[in-house]
Amino acid sequence: MCVIVIKPEGAALPDRDAMLNCWSGNPHGAGYMYPMDGQVRIRKGFMDLDDLIISLGEIDDIESKLLVLHFRHASHGHIIPANTHPFPVSDSCADVCALDIQTHVGIAHNGIIRGISPREGYSDTQEFIMTVLAPCMGWDREYHKTGHCKKLLELTQSKYAWMDGSGEINSVGELIEYRGCRYSNDSYVRKIK
Repeated sequence: MCVIVIKPEGAALPDRDAMLNCWSGNPHGAGYMYPMDGQVRIRKGFMDLDDLIISLGEIDDIESKLLVLHFRHASHGHIIPANTHPFPVSDSCADVCALDIQTHVGIAHNGIIRGISPREGYSDTQEFIMTVLAPCMGWDREYHKTGHCKKLLELTQSKYAWMDGSGEINSVGELIEYRGCRYSNDSYVRKIK
């Protein structure tokens, strides 16, 4: 089902156990985004947890930064680096598949978007961004800050976290607070079967 992790400024990254639990339940790749130089920097396509952790370790002064992590559990689309989250809000296939990109607004999704028929190989999230969300941003560059945007995302009955280059972050769906971070579900704890 995926899990979104929001790490506020000043909070520690989730510890290795929490990240391992997120990865174990959502093993189809990971990525993250954070504000940088007035844009959102997205790095994704990590198909190995250690590669993700190494990349996070390369971020200067990471504790001082707002960061959104996403661990994917595929429901639509191929299990490939390009289909991992977060995504830039763009109508370009190349942009939503880019593994390292800076953009105006980035978004991560947890859930299934009903009524969206993704093109071959793409996820429902990518298709929704390219055909619904990006055109709204095309009409109003600040659309992501409006109540209309939040309502549109709520209508999909999913969870989201999105940010812009100023570091403003918004979310839809109930989040769970744990050790200073917020999670879209409880997959950060190991399930006992």
